[in-house]
Formats: sequence, C-alpha cells, structure tokens
Amino acid sequence: MLCALCGKNPAQITYTQLKGGQPQTLHICAACMAKIEGYLYTGALPGALFDKEETQRRCPGCGSTYRDIAKEGKLGCAQCYRFFKRENRAMLQKIHGNATHQGKRPVRLAGVRAVRVKDRQLTQLRQKLAGLIEEQAFEEAAQVRDEIKKLEAAND
Repeated sequence: MLCALCGKNPAQITYTQLKGGQPQTLHICAACMAKIEGYLYTGALPGALFDKEETQRRCPGCGSTYRDIAKEGKLGCAQCYRFFKRENRAMLQKIHGNATHQGKRPVRLAGVRAVRVKDRQLTQLRQKLAGLIEEQAFEEAAQVRDEIKKLEAAND
C-alpha cells in the first residue's frame, strides 16, 4: 500500500479516526510522517482526508479540544494553558479588553516590603552611628541619631 499523502513510498504508519461513528484510516510513509509529525500531535494533518472540525488540536495532557474548553468554561488541565496559549490570549482580549495582567499587589505585601526597607535603613544608620562614635565625629553622629529617631517614630 502506498502513502496517502505522497503516493510514492510504501505506507508504514496507519492513522485512524472516527468520523460519524465510522473509522477512517490514513496510511502514511515514514518520510511524510517526519514532515508532518508536529502537525499530527496538534490534530491538523495537511492534505489529510478528514474534516477540520474532526481534526481539532487536542491538549496532550488531558485530550481536551478548545471547543470542549469553551463549552465547559474552564481549562482541562495545567498543560492546556500553554497548549492553547494563542486561543486563550484571544479570548482574554475579547472578554477583558487586554490579554496581559495589570493588577495590583496585595496590600499586605506592599506593607511588608515597606517595613523591610525601613528596617534595612535603620540597620545601616545604626552601623554608621557606631562607626562615627568610634571615630569621635560627634556632630555627624548626632545628625545620624536624629535620622534614626525620625525613622523609629514613623514606624510607630
């Protein structure tokens, strides 16, 4: 039996699909399979005998088609996010008007970061104060001490 796509080489691979409850078979040679291997996994065999509706791309993780996802209203598995990336972007663009997340940080995290910055500043100023006292630069040390007091008062 010759390859259904090129008609030259002997067919070595059999691809069978149900259409309307009836199996349809496509016999492919190794050379054609190598050319279309990436398409086979996505369900879009170029030059295939099947309808496009029947050969929709399927997620490799759960086997869902994008039609299944749209009908269900949720993705089938974690791999669907990457596998249907293009379709998901289009859907998000249509629903939200933008496909990129532009949200805010949670308030509790913003406060934690601000406290960490102040703690770091206080630590640096205290180290600077200790160095100035050792050098006996008391006027500068007094200024640093006042800065420390201001930061500590702001924390309270």
